[in-house]
Amino acid sequence: MTEDSEKQNFNEKTQSPIQNDDLSQLVQKDESTCDICQEENSLNQCPSTDNTHDKRQKAIEYTKRVVFLLVGLIIMAFSVAFSINAQLGTSPVSSIPYVTSITSGLSVGATTIIVNTIIVLLQIPIMRKKFKLIRILQIPVCTVFGLMIDLASLCIADIMPNNTMQNGYCVLWELFS
Repeated sequence: MTEDSEKQNFNEKTQSPIQNDDLSQLVQKDESTCDICQEENSLNQCPSTDNTHDKRQKAIEYTKRVVFLLVGLIIMAFSVAFSINAQLGTSPVSSIPYVTSITSGLSVGATTIIVNTIIVLLQIPIMRKKFKLIRILQIPVCTVFGLMIDLASLCIADIMPNNTMQNGYCVLWELFS
């Protein structure tokens, strides 16, 4: 056998599941293509050269992160409301706002906003030069969390645990959230 026929036999035996047509499509793809552009453009070429697709991917990632943050805040708000409604106590994060709400007459959500805003503002003199301005974004998150606690408290206001079984459900909710 000649060297060329040996190479051909070797190539036939080790042929990958990618067919020749697939290989030609892979070779023809432009380096500037991205997943978003491939979905929108049947020619598999990115129409822009100013990294618009990168900006869109970052926007999609940012949107996902905000949605996860809001879902987490909702779960935490309902956890605080359930534990207060079941008279099981509160978590360490919401204990000061809870006690402040009892003594001041304000809602737990309002005192959560006030106390957490004070805590964020106290970070400025403590951290001094290490304090980054982006940390101020904690204040809107505290505000949303406080409003969600009040909303969750209103949603479950009629649910008053009357027996041990209902208290147990509230405990399970608190444990798994």
